[in-house]
Amino acid sequence: MSQQRFPFDIPNSAEPQPAHLAQLRQAVAGALAVAENWGDLQDVLARQGLAYRPSGDGLCLIRLSGGRVLARGAEVGPDYTALVRRFGAGFPNHPHAGIAATVLAARQNPGGLPRAASWP
Repeated sequence: MSQQRFPFDIPNSAEPQPAHLAQLRQAVAGALAVAENWGDLQDVLARQGLAYRPSGDGLCLIRLSGGRVLARGAEVGPDYTALVRRFGAGFPNHPHAGIAATVLAARQNPGGLPRAASWP
C-alpha cells in the first residue's frame, strides 16, 4: 500500500490558512468514517501523509514527512475526549493517560455520581 501525499503544501513558516484547515477537516472526517479504532484511524491518515500525535492534554495533526504540526486535533476533528469515548480507549502511549481514564469512567457512570454500594 503506497503512501499518498496530502494534496497541498503548507509552507514551514506559515500557519495553516482556513482553506488548509478545511482540507485537513475533510481528511480527518474521511478517516473517521471508516476507522473503528485508533490503529485504523492512524492507518487511514498515514495513507494521506498525516498522523495524530499527543500534544498537551489532547492531540495534534502532523505531516508524517518531517513531523510538522499542521493543526490542533480539535481544530480539524472531534476533540480528544470525544475520540476516547468513540474508540473506548485512550490514544496509545498518550502521556496523560488519566484523561482517558476519567472519560471512560464517566462513560460507565453517566450520572457522574458515585455508585451506591450494593445492598446485601
